[in-house]
Amino acid sequence: MKNDMMEYKNYLGSVHYSDEDHVLYGKVEGIRALVSYEGNDVSSLKRAFEEAVDDYIATCHKEGRDPEVTFKGSFNIRIRPEIHRIIAMKAASQGVSLNKYIAEILDRETAVKKDEPLFIHRHRPSKRLVGYGTFHVRSAKTKAAGKAPSKKVNFPSSGEMIKRKPQ
Repeated sequence: MKNDMMEYKNYLGSVHYSDEDHVLYGKVEGIRALVSYEGNDVSSLKRAFEEAVDDYIATCHKEGRDPEVTFKGSFNIRIRPEIHRIIAMKAASQGVSLNKYIAEILDRETAVKKDEPLFIHRHRPSKRLVGYGTFHVRSAKTKAAGKAPSKKVNFPSSGEMIKRKPQ
């Protein structure tokens, strides 16, 4: 996980610093409700984040509604109409829904199995692509077996190692 995010009860919280106020602050990401928190140091920020999540969940239950969940498996994308038409035709020709067609492409391209963690390892930035790094994507099984990465992709440079489990 990136250094500017925290996780608690499957909720992600951002971490920011206000030089003007000399305070760390953030908000719960991936939900529509605004759940924010702040602290004077890392420990108090983490505590405030966890309290904010617990309070959000309790408030939802008290009001008789389900708390929103992050990364529930659906999202909207905007694409050019001609691409929409092409993929709709391809899905129809395979006898599957557009949703299933796109989900299969994403599964195949990310090479993520349901119970398998994904490791992304970043190497030093390329001199040709200033500000970018080369990432090798491989599954936990491939990593444990000492095999070569399955994919090589260029992404903007960020953390040295990102480890996440699919939702």
